Amino acid sequence: MSISKMIFVGFMAVFGCLGNSIMAADMPQGIIKLSANEDGGGKSCALIIREGTAVQNFYMGNTACANDEARYFALENVPSATLIRFDDSPCDKYADQYMFTIKTIVHPTETRRIGLRELKDARVDSIIVRGVQLVKKENEGGFQDGKLSCVKVWRSALP
Repeated sequence: MSISKMIFVGFMAVFGCLGNSIMAADMPQGIIKLSANEDGGGKSCALIIREGTAVQNFYMGNTACANDEARYFALENVPSATLIRFDDSPCDKYADQYMFTIKTIVHPTETRRIGLRELKDARVDSIIVRGVQLVKKENEGGFQDGKLSCVKVWRSALP
């Protein structure tokens, strides 16, 4: 093998490996902040979005938010193409009253506090705020303010 091919292969090996680790280091962890009040007051909690693409279930009864208390959410440093579902039923059951699914479309996504009622009133496929699209909603007629029991997260894979 010629010296130029060896240099090229070495270059690709080094920068190929570094490129992947740099990309992984750039992926934000992401936080969903939930609260009872629009100003962040009342019962509140922060859900940390872990790395990996497996579904992450957050049962509100196991958080500082408590079951059926949260009305608002804000996203911090959430990776693009992450799906987040807000549900009135426990994480292991199908939605009895309502279910809203959003998708982040900006990398990373940062938002103001968004009321769950805004999702109820929005059209599917509409942009709720910069970086957030409503992709699905079910049984929105059964929406009751503050009746949040579960948040499910499907974090996107690395690009």
